[in-house]
Amino acid sequence: MSFEDLPAQPSMFPLADEYGQTALQRGRDALAQVNATQDIAFGDDYWQKLDVFGPKGGGSNLPVLLFFHGGGSTHGYKEWCTFMAPAVTTTPAIFVSASYRLIPHADYDGLMADSRAALAWIHQNIGKFGGDPGRIWVGGHSAGGQIAAILTLDPSSDPQAGQVQGCFPISGTFGKDNVMPKNAAGEIISTVPIIPPLSLVKDRSGPFYIAWGDREDEKIQRWGREMAAALQAVGTEVEAAAYPGDDHFTIHLNTGNPQDTWTSTVARWMNTKTNQDHQA
Repeated sequence: MSFEDLPAQPSMFPLADEYGQTALQRGRDALAQVNATQDIAFGDDYWQKLDVFGPKGGGSNLPVLLFFHGGGSTHGYKEWCTFMAPAVTTTPAIFVSASYRLIPHADYDGLMADSRAALAWIHQNIGKFGGDPGRIWVGGHSAGGQIAAILTLDPSSDPQAGQVQGCFPISGTFGKDNVMPKNAAGEIISTVPIIPPLSLVKDRSGPFYIAWGDREDEKIQRWGREMAAALQAVGTEVEAAAYPGDDHFTIHLNTGNPQDTWTSTVARWMNTKTNQDHQA
């Protein structure tokens, strides 16, 4: 699995398709700016792979950001997020982009099992790449933000998966409770239940920085506000921001800029906050 060996996926819709192509091109351009180790397998399936990116100058005991791509749980590649690596690694930090089996190739339990397996692999191995297994953060765009929220709110019972410090979802689908995959003709073939993170907010967790664009679909904006309110109600530290002028795709593409508000906030949080901050 590489930029030149990505399995073709059906069209989503024009804006999403354009976003995907832009993300891939920027990702190709970004590779020369980081130390990249690509296509590390954390399972036997083709999609169970991740990429690890570090600063060109190296480092040790760096914070780690594990990031999951979007695509509605039916589309997407880890390579959609490679363009973020130069900006995140200048923190300095380690940036990890993970793939996972998509619906209907797997059900949502399988998708989440892959996400937890990626987290477990990082916990066990990231020290070899200069990362600190005690400072792992998770984030994601759109459906990837939903995955990241679940990992933070409902961590695996497997202690080898490790504990995450907190969560950075972008345009998260916090209230979405089903996925309807389509065939090549665009016809819905099934309805697959998924876990809405809003249903998991019960106890205090690691901190959340929730971001969405003010030109997003109304549901995304509403779910962002509802998620922030639910987390605050149980005592979780949370900041929420609606980015002016951004839609569902520009808000993610802008994170490749180190001066972007999301990117600079993530850098600050990863270097100043610890588990003890939210457990006190």
